[in-house]
Amino acid sequence: MKKLYFLCAIALLFFATLGCDNKKDDNNYTYPPCMQEQIDIYLTNNPTPPITSSPLINKYSCNGKIVYNWEEGNPDELSYMVDMDCDTIGELGGIDGRNTCKCKLRYIETVWKDNRKKE
Repeated sequence: MKKLYFLCAIALLFFATLGCDNKKDDNNYTYPPCMQEQIDIYLTNNPTPPITSSPLINKYSCNGKIVYNWEEGNPDELSYMVDMDCDTIGELGGIDGRNTCKCKLRYIETVWKDNRKKE
């Protein structure tokens, strides 16, 4: 009988975790409104997740100021760094590895990524 209870508990635990998704909740993060616009445009234009790499929003420190950039997922594409007011402070990336931010960028975290399951 104890084995039956143990198996039932294991099965219940297993099925309870099936609905859990370990992704971060986007609403816990603060990023500029222009980044939310980028997310909305991306999700509208891509109703299913792309098979290749997906875009990200990364948070950086730049001379003590918090800045963000939208990375398309292609390392050869140029991305723009913006502050919380959506003012562009420089460019990052591209084929030549450009950084026109006039500061040393320090990566803090990824604050958004497309976590939809790829088919």
